[in-house]
Amino acid sequence: MYTLTQIADIVNGKLIGDNIPNCTIKDLLYDSRKVSAISEALFFAIKTKKNDGHNYIEQVYNKGVHFFVVNNDYQVVKSNFPDGVFIQVQDSLNALQQLAKYHRQQFDIPIIGITGSNGKTTTTSMVSLCFLEAELDPTIQVGSLLKTIDGNYRVDSLF
Repeated sequence: MYTLTQIADIVNGKLIGDNIPNCTIKDLLYDSRKVSAISEALFFAIKTKKNDGHNYIEQVYNKGVHFFVVNNDYQVVKSNFPDGVFIQVQDSLNALQQLAKYHRQQFDIPIIGITGSNGKTTTTSMVSLCFLEAELDPTIQVGSLLKTIDGNYRVDSLF
């Protein structure tokens, strides 16, 4: 978990806004349809071939999210978002990937990836039982952690 200033540094972004709070970001968002009133969330406005997350900033802001990562070509109108804080970057998808990479590098723990077309859930359960038999405490994530947007990978969950 990082502050807005730390995130701006990690993603080489420029902070824009009056009264930038020193709060810790607890949620990363990229889908405006799944936003609820979360005061310590950061919305990544991701542009794809089919859609542009920048078109949903006002909607997300009205739901209670006031922190955004936007592309440099997005014109921030402070008067439309009086409590808004923006981190402007070259590419918001790349910024999300940079943040994910940085976050992962903070941990020196092994990762086991189970991939393939069939049997991933069963194999994951079996591996988990092996760890438990060995009196190890595995953290298990069942399901996809990476999804694609226009052929680029993005992180589904970071914190």
